[in-house]
Amino acid sequence: MDTADYGLALRAARKAQRLSVARSAKLIGISPATLKRWEAGRGLPHRSELLAILDAYYEPMDSPYRALILEGRVPTGSREETARRQGRAALRLLRARRRRLGLTLAELALTTGISTASLHRYETGARLPSAVELSLVAAALRVTQVEVAALSTAPEQLDDPQDCQDLVPLFLDETGRGPVATYLALDRLARQGGPDPKAAGSIVHGLMLMGDHEGLSENWSTLRPSFPRSFQVEPNLVRAVTSLAIVRARQGQVVDYGRLRSLARSLPHDEGYSVAMLNVIRAATYSGELELALGLLDQVEEYATRRDPTLLFQTELSRLLLEPPSSSILERLARLRDQAPSQLHCYLANVALADRAHSCGSAEVYREALQHCARTEAVTGLGSPLIRGLR
Repeated sequence: MDTADYGLALRAARKAQRLSVARSAKLIGISPATLKRWEAGRGLPHRSELLAILDAYYEPMDSPYRALILEGRVPTGSREETARRQGRAALRLLRARRRRLGLTLAELALTTGISTASLHRYETGARLPSAVELSLVAAALRVTQVEVAALSTAPEQLDDPQDCQDLVPLFLDETGRGPVATYLALDRLARQGGPDPKAAGSIVHGLMLMGDHEGLSENWSTLRPSFPRSFQVEPNLVRAVTSLAIVRARQGQVVDYGRLRSLARSLPHDEGYSVAMLNVIRAATYSGELELALGLLDQVEEYATRRDPTLLFQTELSRLLLEPPSSSILERLARLRDQAPSQLHCYLANVALADRAHSCGSAEVYREALQHCARTEAVTGLGSPLIRGLR
């Protein structure tokens, strides 16, 4: 990195700790004027002074800022090289990360030293950040190195996309590939210029697993052309439309449940019927249509008992969420969580437990469930807008 890049990194590390120039200079043992010069890119501190700075900023040994400042580890490629690619849809991953952490653009701007206008353009893919700027944003948002590499590589240089129709394994393998696969698929779909129902269905699934409901709404105009105009029996379309219904129900919008039920029932039972019906049940629950949700749940439960026992966990969880919060419900949710057949099911149970514990005022259960959710999210990339709201 050149001196200007080092200065930008130093300034971002200081702002991340909410330290003023005067306070930082005192902690480091230098004059404020010297620190200002370094942050402006006019001269570089000695390595021992850099270590003193990072220690004063309480940066741990594995801090991204420490690696950025001491080792200059930034993605390759200049802004000029990437600008000709006309933006990257995959950069919307930054917005999803920021939302998960509950940060506003203004707060991120304060931490990184990058203007809110520039951050907005980066998040929408309208403009490409430089390698250093991307590293600063990545450090502030705790973006993994896998994701940084994907965001800073030209789409044509990436490996061929793997079949990510079933994204659950990618979200649960502890490498952070789930969110990357989702947003790279969005990148490719936006660039290829033609419809691709399979890719669009995967993207919808990935966004829902991330809990990025806003991202689904924002990208619907990109995704919709990949699906048939007529609502024929198309599993990916039905999954997308019923998932979008959850988003609209959470936002208080009107949802046509008659149409959604017809769509879900039109699917063969082995091609997404249960997923679509569970989406409709979730939407109805958010809308307060409890009688409708219970009726649909009875149908799905009957189907699960006869043909797909693995669904019984989700139907039982949905049924508990339709009952008024109480200490008895908390106990039943905890028992159900202990019987979860997978990490994803365990996460869904903890989300429900945190929500109900918050409503009941059970602080201990609430904290425990949130901690479980945070650990799972940090490893897998799974997410929930409900948990984000509770935090």
